[in-house]
Amino acid sequence: MKENISVLKLAIRNSFRWAMALMGVTAAIQCALFAIAQARMAAWQDGQGLEAALSISGMPLAALAGAIALQVLLALPWSEAFGSHPRASLNRLDVTNKKAAVWICVYDVACFVIFWAVQLAVYIGTSAYYLYVTRAEYPIQVLFLASWRVGYFHTLLPLSDMARLAWVLTVVLMLGLTAANLGLAQTKREMPVVLAGNVVIIVNMWEDASVVFFDIAFMVLSLVFASASAAGICRACKRKDEPPKERRNKKSEFPNYGDRLLAEKGRGKAS
Repeated sequence: MKENISVLKLAIRNSFRWAMALMGVTAAIQCALFAIAQARMAAWQDGQGLEAALSISGMPLAALAGAIALQVLLALPWSEAFGSHPRASLNRLDVTNKKAAVWICVYDVACFVIFWAVQLAVYIGTSAYYLYVTRAEYPIQVLFLASWRVGYFHTLLPLSDMARLAWVLTVVLMLGLTAANLGLAQTKREMPVVLAGNVVIIVNMWEDASVVFFDIAFMVLSLVFASASAAGICRACKRKDEPPKERRNKKSEFPNYGDRLLAEKGRGKAS
């Protein structure tokens, strides 16, 4: 268990502060976009003004950019394609490849759960501020109506829409597994293809109308992407897990001829 905690500590040390900073920057940009939209809707004093401000603000675009940037950020510390050397770090922890991959997936999915929570807090906070400024007569009702009518807000707060909630959970799982896959298994050439599929799914989460059939269809598509990422991670860990100490000592004993001569001299002196 101590080795598993060590993997989580390594992941947190590598990227958590940067991930939180990225979420904070994304939230700040969204608040600025909402403030600009609110100024344009200043003459509207009812709930329609809130819905219009949320719809024209462009906040989902900032969320999309933030989600993709977070995937890349979480992948970088583990990706040998970008010059990182994760196996050297993991070997020092005496943990197998499979266990390390599982805990990296858990960490990445947890980061996207936090991202979801931050996005929900941004939407509720900006909406509450708008309702306070405009002194809406029924603020709670207006807020819930906006969460149902504005597509991305409804995605963040599905309320009783179980189909949309299930889709959101699968998307969070997909984003986390994709980030782990990009770090542990993918190369630079494969990254644009994987991220493009995620963009298609996220963009469709902005749709205002919640049609159960489409929610279920995109949930299945998200599961397909998540399964593909999980398969890629399994392939990366397919090689037989040796005891970590043996794997750590499996490097070539004599990388070059000069090292071989030095080793022979050392053996001669010892004899």
